[in-house]
Amino acid sequence: MNTLIAEDDELTRALLSSALTKLGHDVFEAGNGREAWDAWRGGEFPFLISDWMMPDLSGLELCRRIRAEQNADYTYIVLVTSRFGRTNYLEGMSAGVDDFITKPFEKNAFAARMCVAERVLGLHANLRAANTDLERRVSERTAKLEIALRGAFGRVACLEETEINPKVLRQCQDLIDPMKKTPPVFGGTL
Repeated sequence: MNTLIAEDDELTRALLSSALTKLGHDVFEAGNGREAWDAWRGGEFPFLISDWMMPDLSGLELCRRIRAEQNADYTYIVLVTSRFGRTNYLEGMSAGVDDFITKPFEKNAFAARMCVAERVLGLHANLRAANTDLERRVSERTAKLEIALRGAFGRVACLEETEINPKVLRQCQDLIDPMKKTPPVFGGTL
């Protein structure tokens, strides 16, 4: 999994990179928030570990920018911090952070959090695939319905041209006329 590390402290960045590499991640490193933002916009990073306090762009601002990107795939964001307390926690969560790791981090707890991140990203991928399939099926059914409705309107037009019982014809017209005035639900013309 492509993982972006945004950390201005070289030692912490090296420790994170080593731990993630051992867990099977392809790691890309950025020395500050601005570099991380540029790297994230230019690549595909489903996973980001960012320091809270960095030059040029803080981890919180980086998170806010990523969450503001409407067309992007989901990025799981972990904030690395030495900050404690409810206020800091709430500030991070409101910015869109998924998880926190406190400095110094413990390897086993770190590995467990990475497993959680992979599970969440897997669920997002499954949901995206299910939505894509649902959109395809809705489109196919809409097309079939539009074809069926065109056929029904055509049959009514044929009936109108033939000599049939005027009472039956009027009943058919009473059923079909309101449908002619209703715009198609999913676009197109009937």
